[in-house]
Amino acid sequence: MHVSRNELKQLEQQFSIYKAVAQPLRLAIFRNFCNCGCEKLTVKSIYEMPGSEQSVASHHLVILKRSGLSRRERTARNTYYCICCADDDCLISILQTLHVC
Repeated sequence: MHVSRNELKQLEQQFSIYKAVAQPLRLAIFRNFCNCGCEKLTVKSIYEMPGSEQSVASHHLVILKRSGLSRRERTARNTYYCICCADDDCLISILQTLHVC
């Protein structure tokens, strides 16, 4: 079976997404994004939801960001995170399969 470069790139992206949400706390954080109805959440509100420590939540947020599931926005006072799945059909399909969003 031959896999084209485009297919391989898409499979690598899918793998990165599955790997990012394969950890229970990251999945919980991501579910909170989907369930809160907000466009952006502060780091503090994110780590308070699953009851984790700030440093632990920050570590997991970095992993979600690297996988393309979230993005970070900084202001003078706060750092916000938001999910990045509105325009990606592949990502939406994966998240629906996982019953996350």
